[in-house]
Formats: sequence, C-alpha cells, structure tokens
Amino acid sequence: MEGLGRLSPDDPTTIGPYTLLGRLGSGGMGRVFLARSEGGRTVAVKLVHAELARESEFRVRFAREVAAARAVSGEWTAPVIDADTEAEVPWVATAYIPGMSLQDLVAREFGPLPEHTLRALANRLAHALHSVHGAGLVHRDLKPSNILVTADGPRVIDFGIARALDTMTGGQLTQTGAVLGSPGFMSPEQVRGERLTPASDVFSLGCGLVFAATGRGPFEGGESGAHALMFRVAFEEPDLEGVPEGLLDLVRECLRKEPGERPDAERLLELTNPDPLGGWLPEPVLSLLARHASAVLATEVPTRPKAPEPPRKKRTALIATGAALAVCAAAALTYVLNTAGDDSDPTNAKGRPGGVGVTQSPTGSKSPSAKPSKSGSKGTESPSPSASESGGGGAPGGGEVAEGFVGGWEGELPGTDGIVRIDIGRGGEGDTVATSVDLGNDWMCVRKSVAVSADASTLELNGGDVPLQRNPAKCEFPTEMSLTIGSADVLNLKSSAGSVRLSRAGTAIAPSYVGKWQALDMEGNRNKIWFTIEAGAVGTAKITVVDKRYETPCTTTQVLASLDKGLVYGPSSKPTGGDCGARGSERITPYAAGKLLVEDWRGLGSEPAELVRAG
Repeated sequence: MEGLGRLSPDDPTTIGPYTLLGRLGSGGMGRVFLARSEGGRTVAVKLVHAELARESEFRVRFAREVAAARAVSGEWTAPVIDADTEAEVPWVATAYIPGMSLQDLVAREFGPLPEHTLRALANRLAHALHSVHGAGLVHRDLKPSNILVTADGPRVIDFGIARALDTMTGGQLTQTGAVLGSPGFMSPEQVRGERLTPASDVFSLGCGLVFAATGRGPFEGGESGAHALMFRVAFEEPDLEGVPEGLLDLVRECLRKEPGERPDAERLLELTNPDPLGGWLPEPVLSLLARHASAVLATEVPTRPKAPEPPRKKRTALIATGAALAVCAAAALTYVLNTAGDDSDPTNAKGRPGGVGVTQSPTGSKSPSAKPSKSGSKGTESPSPSASESGGGGAPGGGEVAEGFVGGWEGELPGTDGIVRIDIGRGGEGDTVATSVDLGNDWMCVRKSVAVSADASTLELNGGDVPLQRNPAKCEFPTEMSLTIGSADVLNLKSSAGSVRLSRAGTAIAPSYVGKWQALDMEGNRNKIWFTIEAGAVGTAKITVVDKRYETPCTTTQVLASLDKGLVYGPSSKPTGGDCGARGSERITPYAAGKLLVEDWRGLGSEPAELVRAG
C-alpha cells in the first residue's frame, strides 16, 4: 500500500468513530491517517495540529472550509464523508482512494507517462477543478503528490490549505508574507503573496502535466533551492522540452504568467480530450495499482476485545489477466473499500492482475491462464525481479514451490525495531529458493534458504549459507521457518523466534534510483560525497559512498535490504581510506523531481541529506 507508515507513540488509536490503521502523511495543517469505521469502511482522516486547534480564528476558518469542501461532489475528487469541527482537536474524514500518487508513479515506479494517458489525465483534472471551483474553493496546493492515480481515473485529494473564496481575508493569505503551497507547482501570484483565484490552480495543473510528461517540473534546473525556484516561477519562461507536441498548446495556455490570460475550468474541458477513460493507463501500471489496492484490504485493525462474530462465508479471489481485467479488479477493490460493511471479507477480491496460474470462476470451474516459465536454474541465484508478477495459489507439481509464494515479502520482527525480508523464487525440495534478510539500525544478516518441503499452501525452509553478516549477534532470523499463504498478498511465517505476518513488497529497484548521485550541503550546494546506486536484488545489490572531504577519500559499501518504501540499505562495511566511520542502516526515497533523500532508516540519528544526479 502506498505511503502507509506505522503509528507512532504520540498518535491516537481512534479518531471519532474510526480506528486508525497507520499514518498516510503529515503537512502544515495536520496528520493524515488510514482508518476504518466499525462497519468496515476505509477512510483517510486528517487530524489538525494541536497548536492550530487552540487558535479560535483557525477553528472558524476550518469549519467554513469543511462546509465548503462537503459541497465538492465531482467524480474526480475525494469527497468529505465525516468531520467534527467542534472536537477538542478538529478532524475531517474523506473517502480513501486506493491509488498511487502521481509523484511516486512518475518519479519512482514508472517514469513519464504516454501521451494518451496525459490527455485523459488533463481532462479528468479539469473536471476536478470544475467541481472544486464551482464549490467556491481554490485548492492552492495542486501538485503531483496530491493527485492520486487509480485504475478508473485520477483523483484530486488534500484540500488541506484550500480556502473558501468568501473568507474574511477575501481570498488573500492570512499573514503578511506567508506563502502556502509547494515551490515549483505554485502560481506566480502565489509566489508573490497576492490574492488567489481559480486561475492559480490552472497554473499548477500546467506544472503537473509537465511533470507527468517529463519527470520534472517546468521551472527546475539551474540554481537549486526554493527561493531560486520561485523566482523562475514568477519571472522566467517554463522549460517544456519533452512535452508531447499534442499537449504543448494546452500547457502553454495554463502556464501564462497573468491569471486573466489562463483558461478557466470550463475552457479546459473544451481543450482536453473528452473521450471515455477506458484503457487510460499502461498495463504494468494497472497491475501495480491493483496490488496496492489489495494491500489495503490486508491491513489489520489493531487488536482489541470485541463480541464474537458468526463465521464469514469465504469467497474465491479472482486472478485476472490482461489490462482490461486489471481495471475491473482495481475498481472492484475501490468499491469494497468505500462501501463494504461488517459482512465484507478482508481477504476477498485479492486478485492480482497480470498474474499467472489457474483462475477459478465463481461457479467453481477452472480456466487455464498463461503457464509460468521456469528459469531452469537452481542453486543460490536470487529470485527473478519478475517473480512478483506471479499469481497466487495455483497448485504446483509434487514438491514444487507454489506460485503464491514467489516474490518479495516483508514484515516487522516482534519485540525489536527490525524487519525481515524474504525473496522467494521458483524451485523444488532441496533447492535454494529463498534469500532472507534480517535488518535493524546496526545489524543485517543475509541467509540463503533451502526448501525442505513444499506444497500448494505451505513452504518449509531450512538453513543454507550466510553470505553476509553485520553485527550477527543481534540477528533474530532462525534457520528453520514455516511459511503458509494467508492471501494473495500475505504470508504467515512461524519459527522458533515467533510468528511474523509478511506483506508482499517490491522486487526490483526502479531505474530512477540507479546511477551516481552527489550530496548537497546545508546551503544546497554540491559537496564532496558521492553515492553510487547499482541495480540488483535484495541481499546483493550495493550502494557505494565515497567521501572526499578527507585527505584520503573514504569509501563504504552497503547492501540492499528492503524495497517496501524506498530503498533501505543495511549497515556499511568497514570504511577504507580516510577515517569517516561506518554508516548505519539508511533509507533512500524520492524527495523532489530529480532528487533523492537519504536518512537514517527509522528517521532517527543523523540529519537527512539531499542527493542530486552527479555530472
């Protein structure tokens, strides 16, 4: 699931009638959580910051904003479904949209989108703005991270800094000199702190389309830093290189410096493609979105006492193949998330579009789908990156690893701050079929595991070699493990060390990470630390860090441990060269277009650093 983090000790467990499942993000107004109602509906709940809740002027404005947002009912927005603006700490709940942000899809997972997708994106965002502006709102922060991509179309989310046009300030900023928005996707008038109109959102839409088409914003490049970027927004012409010819006129119209020269939402609808949305995304993106949506259904509500329930009737999950069925699968998941009550089964609708194996129809008949090809190799090779595309549950021949096990899996180690990662490939009893990683802040152990026994629902693993160890005394991972299939995206692991619930995770490093990067100093200038990220599998792929601030350059290497949310690397090897010290476990995530952020993997310890492409 996209962007779901664990609840921290200072997070509540419930908000209003909703039980919190995890944190989706945070911003200037508050924290956003994934939550479920007692009836089983999944929602996104924004809880405002406590210090804002103490400001009477803010509470009045927030109540007015929520009332206005309730009037936004467009198909391409996330509707407000509940709120309590009188609570000690006010909150608002919107329908949860099981999709991936445009930011992550383009910068991390897929890259620039094809022209037919861009045309559909522009039209549906125009519809969204038509609904927002028709309700008397200006979004003010229409950026790629606030646009969710789903199988049946994009959705505009997070009206966190939107303001009703009829506020006491007449649409102006509430504090002199204050700037609300995201540099690079703000309008010139927003940069200058002037009164905002719906035309400001149209400018941001143009910036978002350039990002979707090229992977960068129209005003990036040159001197780095927010102030330099905002100067280019206000006074320089956009860089439209790479934007398809068929979209250039539309983008130029949206990016005019003067608000009155930009098209309004009505005109945007005339300028964009009105064709039906079917087939708007490439097939690999559809499969990815379906897996993310099904992961939401697998999220467990924190344990608490409750009355016994009657047994639930199990329903067969469908494993769809091809782009058309991928659309249906993800759309069905969206419907279940937003409409299911207590009679919904969280394991239902776990089909993984693009999968292979045997598809069971609701009537119980079986129809053949594409048969997976075997690698033909055994031994210590890491699972193929394509393994995650396998379907779940098909019964193999005797002693063969079932397709439902193949791929990458991750879970939290009980009683520690560590995680366990397992990559499982195809093979049979006696083969080395799994690479296991045990990771914490200062430890990492990699194990190659052998299949002792295998059938359609169970995989028993044992010992094998240990090609890498960092502080092995802390490693908890045992030599004997029993894995059972919980659903298409959940495995249950049992061992002498306890039980762990594993969720399906990525298996390949996105190309946008691979290559040489240079760190920035406190002033945003390139310094003398280089990071080289290599492609490869978990447990073997490396990142090399060369620090040239010393008389003799200092070099460390770290091994890839996780692909679940960004890249996580374990503790480094002993440094060679200068005396720079070893590095602890670190996480690397997309930060802004063309940039990465490297930080302690749990967000503790040393300050994070920005990385830009070296060159």
